[in-house]
Order: sequence, then C-alpha cells, then structure tokens
Amino acid sequence: MKNQLLNLKMIALMCLMMVLGGANVWAEALTETFDFKVDHKISESQPYTDGDVTFTFTKGTKTTLAFNQNDPSLRLYYGATMTISVPEGGEISSIALTYRQDAAYNKVTANVGTYSPNEGTSYKTSTWKGTASSVKFTVGGTPGHIRLQTVKVSYSLSDKTKTILSFGSNDKNTIVVNSGEEESFVAPTVSVKAGESSLVNPVITYKSENSAVADVASDGTITFGSEYGTTKITANYAGDDTYAASTSYYIINYKKALDASVIFYESFDENDGTGGNDGKWKDNIATNVLKSDNLGWTCVNESGAQKCAKFGKSKEKGLATTPSIDLSAGDAVLAFKAGAWNIDNEKTSIIVSVDNGKLAYNGKVASEQTITLKKGEFSDYTMTISGGTSATKITFTAIQDKNNRFFLDEVIVSKVAAAEPTYTAQTLKLIAKDDESYYATFSSDQVTFFPIDQAMPYAITVANGKITEKSNMFESKEASTGSETISGYYIPAKTGIMLHSTASDVNYYTVGNYTVAALAEDANMLMPSVAGGKFTAETGKVYYKLAYGDWTNKTQLGFYWGADYGGAFYVKAGTAYLAVPKAKAAGAKGFTLNGEATGIEGVNANVENAKAIYNLNGQRVASMAKPGLYIVNGKKVVRK
Repeated sequence: MKNQLLNLKMIALMCLMMVLGGANVWAEALTETFDFKVDHKISESQPYTDGDVTFTFTKGTKTTLAFNQNDPSLRLYYGATMTISVPEGGEISSIALTYRQDAAYNKVTANVGTYSPNEGTSYKTSTWKGTASSVKFTVGGTPGHIRLQTVKVSYSLSDKTKTILSFGSNDKNTIVVNSGEEESFVAPTVSVKAGESSLVNPVITYKSENSAVADVASDGTITFGSEYGTTKITANYAGDDTYAASTSYYIINYKKALDASVIFYESFDENDGTGGNDGKWKDNIATNVLKSDNLGWTCVNESGAQKCAKFGKSKEKGLATTPSIDLSAGDAVLAFKAGAWNIDNEKTSIIVSVDNGKLAYNGKVASEQTITLKKGEFSDYTMTISGGTSATKITFTAIQDKNNRFFLDEVIVSKVAAAEPTYTAQTLKLIAKDDESYYATFSSDQVTFFPIDQAMPYAITVANGKITEKSNMFESKEASTGSETISGYYIPAKTGIMLHSTASDVNYYTVGNYTVAALAEDANMLMPSVAGGKFTAETGKVYYKLAYGDWTNKTQLGFYWGADYGGAFYVKAGTAYLAVPKAKAAGAKGFTLNGEATGIEGVNANVENAKAIYNLNGQRVASMAKPGLYIVNGKKVVRK
C-alpha cells in the first residue's frame, strides 16, 4: 500500500550518529503513498495511521467508504473532510492528490497552504504545498462527491527533542462557564515538558478560535465576550534550537445561566455545521452528526447545523423526542424555536406532542398540537404543559413523509411562574374590651396579613386547666401591598386566631396568590368558623367561646362554655371557637384573661357570674349569637 523511500546512506548515517552519542532523530525528507485501489480500511469513525501519517475523516452527506474492486477509489461526499497529519514537531511540505475525474480539485479546499493543479499535467492530479503538521481538506462545490485514488505525502520529522505542552487535567477538555461566573474564572495553567523535565519560562503564544465568546491575552488570561457559545483556546510553544514545538488546547463553553425555574434546556450549541442560525435554509447544509447538551434524545433523520438541529430529508420525515423530563411538580411552560426548509414545495407544518399530559396552545388543549413554521427563519413558540409526570417526553415530528424538513433550537421547559401576591384592604371591628385592650376571634378562607401596628395574632392551647397564648407562631414578615412595604403577620387560611389590639378598628389584608403553611394540630386549639353556624362536637372535647364572665359589667373577659356541658353552639361567621380535649381542660368551665396583652392565664370560671340567657319562648340558650330579643339576667337585650 505504501512505499517509504529512505536513502540507505541516511540509515547508515543515523546509526553512526547514535554510536557517536547523537540522541536526536534525523530530519530528512520522507514520503508516504496511499493507494486506495489496494487499501479498504478507511472508516469515518476511526483515524487510520500507517507509518508516520494519520488520516482522519468526517462524514459528508453520505458515509465515507472505500469502493469495491469494480470502482477502486475512495468516495468523499459533499461536506466530508479529510485531515492528514504527521507527529507533533513534524512538517508536511506537499500532498499530491489523484482523482478519477478531471477538475476535481475545484471541489476541494485546504485550511492552510496552497492547493492547485499541477502545471502541465491532467487536472486529475492536484498538489497542496506549504508547511504544516496537519492539513484539512473539505469537499465543496456542487452536490455530489469526489473519487480519490492516491495520496502522496511528503514530510519531515523533527531533529529536535520532543516536547509536550499541556493544560493539565483540562487538556483537550471542555470547561463550562455560566454567566455570572466570569470574574471567578481562572484560566488553566500551561506547562511544557521534555521527558520528565519541565522547561523553564518557555515562550507561549495563545489564540482564541472565537473571540466573540472569549478572548485570550498574551499571558493566557481570559476575557469573556458578548456572545454565548464555544471557543477553542490554543497554546503554542514555538520551540528553539534544542526543543521541538508543541501545542495543545482546551475548550470554553460559555453559557447563559439558567433561571431557577428552568427544568430542562437544550441549546444544540455544540453543533458547528451550517444551516439555520447562519441564515442558510436550503441546498447542501446541515450535514454534520447531531450533538446535544443532554443525553437521551431519540431522533430520526437528524443532523447538526449551525448551533441548532435539523430533522428530515427530502424523501424521509424527521423526528426528535426529548429525554424524560420531570414535570411532577405541576404545570410547566415549553418554549422553543423552529423554522422550515426554504424551497417552494416544502411543507411547513409539524406536530408537537407529549406522551403524558396535555399541551395548551392558541386556546386548544390536547396531547398534541400542530404548528405552522415560517420558511427560512426561526420563530418562537410557547405552550403550557399540564398533567405531566416524572417521566414526560416531548416529541417534534414532521407531518408529511417527504419535503417536510425543519430546524429546532433553544428547547426550554420551565416551571410556571407564580403569580404575584395581591393584597385587598379590609377592616375588622374588635368589640370585646378588657381595660384599654380590644380582643376578637378571627378566621378567613383566605390567607390574611395583619400589619404589626394594627393587631397581634395569638394561637391558643390549654393544658392542665390553664390557657397559653402563642404569639410566636406567626413570624413577622414584610409585605409589599402595592403602595407601601409594611411589616406584619401572615395567617394561614382557615385558621382560628385571637387578635389583640389597642384600637377597636383594625386594618388588615386578604392575600391572593400566596400560601402559608397551616399550623400543627397540637399547636393551636382555636378552630375556624369561616362560614358560621353550629359546628359538630367531637367526642372527648369541650368547647369555649370568647365572652365576658360578668356580662352586666363587661368584665372577666375570657373563654367560656357556649353551651351546657361544653357542647356545640352557634358561631358567628369569620370568628373562631376553642376546642379543648376534656383531659386538658381539667373540668374548667371557662378561662379568663388576666388583662395583660402579653399574658393569658387559666382559671376556673365563676359559674355564678355567667349570664343566664333566655329567648322569648322562655328557653335557656347558650348565647345571643343570632339576632333577636333575649332576656339576660332578667333584662331585655336586643341582639342586632
């Protein structure tokens, strides 16, 4: 397959140099000739090395393969690349390519050096000339392929001591940097070694492949640019009379930091092909293997474009399904960019679907939605996902079997943003008075907020016949009510509390779009009566209401039985009542407040001072909860 032309005199000279103590390798011109009529070992997935020369191929529009004996050549399709390289420190001076058809060189370009047809010969043979350790040829021109028969590589190896330049653990690896981390980023340190010895103060030059993403200074420090994406940072050691040159690199993937609400994000930014984001939407584009940020994508007829993905072929439909996404926490928002292939007869509709849950789009709710794309440009689409599970997958698929190619980019699934709390001003009148303080029980079916300068909320418990106030159950927080920011206490919905204030009229707020965790059952014995009415008594409990022990003189404010034997009674809407296990009540028929706002103590109620209340039928009742005329301690009292 190859002919390595070595001058026998040079072999003898090398041996002589080694005998005399010379340790360096020779620097004579060498030649390798590869004949694809004979060799059929070429693979697009694995580099092929013979001697000192290595071939590396990437896929074009079709697979790169050596042909059979009836057509002995190597086909390289449009978009394919062939990189020819020699060991680090070596130099390629010329590469002669022989094709099966004339003018083939017009379809091939080289990344360095000069590439042109040989003078005075058929255009079937074209020669690259220059100085490089690696040369990359790309197949371009019109759609189709070239047929390559032979490659003759002329090169030399260094006569200097080999060096290895390295970025340590980051060498040839990718470093992800999110926005907001720029100031703390420290560029990897480079080193140059000859064997086990490190060179002292080697002269290093740096280069960034994409300075719009990140630029590199002469000392290796990094400055991040205005664009997100990837860039290769290359370091070169030029060598000197003793040491050979060496080079290496690392990659920076500069990303926009995701909001905490983002559940899943796919940028497709690792794709560096053509199509989509570069303004190209037809012809020979998007031929690279698709790369994704997330593992687990399931795709059909996929390819990588310019920082995006393309799906489908002219005669075959494309499909893309995301990895499993955990949507068990609730509704989510799906956002993505998509655009259609731009030729006259191309179809533009695709289906977006979820395997678990529903998609809401343009007023329609279903497991799949049909959207119409614009040709030759990206458009933004947003849908709401409801009913998702811990393993929901999203699928994008073409409707038609052919001519329905589409591009996809920036697929983001986020939690539904919580609505801002709303505050509605309310006023509450506290009627019960003890000395200069006012009291009331309270409950609401909504979360409420009591400003700290308006009232103090209490939870209440009873044990061993004594009552205990718990003001520390409600943490003081700030709330932005719209016009101002004030401090106060959030009360969970459907929670009974006792309020204490120095004023009879108390301002507070009902709060929408806000949740406060309920108190533990044993932390508060006040029960809410949101709707009002007579509650149902539980076995083993006795019940109390806020009332005066001495109704006539309006004294001994506390909690007293509201019915005989501590049974159930009628409760006004928006208030609360005290429910105490009999064992903890210790037989008490009431508990009185001691008159101090910060202290509540339990005492046995004086039954002689309890009100004797009768209705007009002469029946004794527990309270005047309902409007009407009552007889209280022998006097007529009107309850409005």
